[in-house]
Amino acid sequence: MTSTSPLDRIPLLEALPPADRARLQGRLAELRVPAGGVIFNRGDQGDRLFVLAEGSAEAYLPPEGGASRVLLRRLGPGDHFGELAVVDGGLRTASVAAVTEVRLLTLARQDFLDAVLASPQGARVLVEAMAQQLRLSAALLTGRASRNTVLELEAARSLSDTVAERVARWNGSWAFVAFLVVITVAWSAFNAASDRPFDPYPFVFFNLVLAVLVALQGPLLMMAQNREVAADRAAAEAGYRVNLKNELALERLVREVEELRRARPK
Repeated sequence: MTSTSPLDRIPLLEALPPADRARLQGRLAELRVPAGGVIFNRGDQGDRLFVLAEGSAEAYLPPEGGASRVLLRRLGPGDHFGELAVVDGGLRTASVAAVTEVRLLTLARQDFLDAVLASPQGARVLVEAMAQQLRLSAALLTGRASRNTVLELEAARSLSDTVAERVARWNGSWAFVAFLVVITVAWSAFNAASDRPFDPYPFVFFNLVLAVLVALQGPLLMMAQNREVAADRAAAEAGYRVNLKNELALERLVREVEELRRARPK
């Protein structure tokens, strides 16, 4: 096998003895996937190991319930993936899609088990690779997902937001109703009783003032409402992240319990 073989750049297979690597060279199959294409989906049967020879890809959890997908790992040339489902013969735990056009080398599950697990060096590298994947999953689970969205919005508050919220709060109070009643009564009484009224009946100027007030209130109320919508959306996103983290943690616990059950002596 020449030094330009793609297997020389794969840590998982580089640890194998030269004879085993030469035997695997003839068992590798090539697969090309266009940009945006799905290499495999979560829940597919894990029947082969994938090695990324050219291009880039992303491993992710598919979107559910209208939420966006969760990125787990970015893959580049030399990276391998799909070994977890290949080892235990289970289903894929995540999806992988091509970011750019990719060239993949695939190795059937039985060939992988016969070559890699039969070699002490290959088994050691496999354990290290799976430990790295577990570390990434643990980092995703142990990171804090909860956020105080109220404090974040307060920190990003602008002067226009403050004015809009105060106007909306005042307009929705009895103080504003009382203010309008008092101004209306005082205005009408003064102009009706005065010998030289500045706004005689039918109080055209007063109607103009009220019209300007209403015209200004509309945009300010909409600005305050938009801010409330943004706050609700931020709170919903924070809640989604917390729920997603809890779901991942439960899936991990169920998987570990199942592994302990399988490993228990009968």
